[in-house]
Amino acid sequence: MNKHIPALTGLRAIAALWVLVFHVFCALQTIPGGLNHSIAWFALSGYLGVDVFFVLSGFVIAHNYAGEALFRSPGHYGGYLWKRFARIYPVHVACMVLLPVVILALQAAHLGFASFAATSPFDTDMSLGSLLKSLLLIHAWAVPAGRYWNVASWSISAEWAAYLCFPFIALIAVRLRSAAAVLFMIALTCATFAAFVHFVRFDDSVGYAIPRVATAFACGVLLQRLHSLRFAATGEALTVVALVVLIFGSVALDKVQHRSASLGYAPIVACVLVYSLACSRGPVARFLSTGAMQYGGRISYALYLVHLPVIFAAATAINRLTFSPSRATVVFGMTAAVLVCWALAHWMYTSIETHARQWLVGLLPSPARRPVLLPLEGRPDSAQ
Repeated sequence: MNKHIPALTGLRAIAALWVLVFHVFCALQTIPGGLNHSIAWFALSGYLGVDVFFVLSGFVIAHNYAGEALFRSPGHYGGYLWKRFARIYPVHVACMVLLPVVILALQAAHLGFASFAATSPFDTDMSLGSLLKSLLLIHAWAVPAGRYWNVASWSISAEWAAYLCFPFIALIAVRLRSAAAVLFMIALTCATFAAFVHFVRFDDSVGYAIPRVATAFACGVLLQRLHSLRFAATGEALTVVALVVLIFGSVALDKVQHRSASLGYAPIVACVLVYSLACSRGPVARFLSTGAMQYGGRISYALYLVHLPVIFAAATAINRLTFSPSRATVVFGMTAAVLVCWALAHWMYTSIETHARQWLVGLLPSPARRPVLLPLEGRPDSAQ
C-alpha cells in the first residue's frame, strides 16, 4: 500500500523543467535579441506546470494519508501536518536565504539590486512585512495573491493551505461510492474554476493562487479515489494527447482570449495526464520510470524553488556587462545559469531537504512517524 507509481515521480521532473523553461523565456525577453522566439512554442505555457504539481500532490497525499483517520485525535492531524511541514519548509527557508546572497553578489559586482528588480518581470514586494508572511507560508492566501521575496514560493504557500484542508477534502472523496460520482465531482470542480477564471481577471496566473490549488489539489484527491475504485483509463495515448493539449492549446487560448485564460481548462487536462500515467505501463510510463527521470523528480522541488533568483541574476549580468549581448553570450550565460540551478537543486536535495526532513520527522513520537493510510476499499496494489 505504500508503493509508489514511478511514472508520476518522473512527471514531476517534466513539470519542473517546464516551469524553468518558462522563466528562462521571461528572462530572455528582458535581453535585447535574447532568442525569445526560439523556445516560445514550448515556454509560453510553462506556468501551467504548477497546476500539474498541484494535481500530483493531491493524488499522492491521498495515497499516503488518512481522510477520516486524521480526525481521530489532534495528534493524528498534528503529526500529518508536521510531516508536510518537514517536507516543504527547509528548502523554502534555504531559498529565502539564497535571495539576499544573490542580491549582495550583484551589489559586489556593481550590478545593483535595482538592476535585478528591473530585469525581473515581477513587481516583487520585499518589505519586512512580506518577509514575515513568507516565513509563515501565508503570503499567497489573499485573492488575488501578491508577489513576495522568492516569487516561486507562492505555490508552496498555496499548497500549505491545501495540506491544512486535505482531511476535509478526503472526507468528501471517501463517501463517493461510484466512478460516475467521482467523475461528476471532478467535472463540477473544474467547471466552477473555469467560470471563475473567465469572469474574474487578474494581471497574471499568480493572482489565482488559492483558486488554482483548491481546484487542482482537490481534483488530485478525487483522482486517487477514482483509482481506488479501479476505474481504467483507455490507454497511454491519453497521456500524449493531454500533454500536447496542455502545451499547445494553452498558447492558442491565451492569444485568442486573455493572458492566463488557459488556467480555466488546465486542471481537467492535468487530471487526464496524471490519471492516464497512473494507470499506464506503456513506453511513456517506462521512460518516466528510468533512473534519470526519477532523479529529476526527486530534486524537482528544490529546482523549482531555487531557479528564479539565479535565472534573473544571470539576465541582469548579461544586460549590464554587455551593451549589446551577442547570441553566443546569451546562450552561454543562460546555459550556465540553468546548470547552476541544477547544481544548487542537487545540493539542496542531498544536503538540506533529505537530512532536515529526516531530522524533523524524527522529532515525532514513533507511532506518529508512520503514515495513517486512507481506508478505501478496493485499493490497488500500485498505490503511491
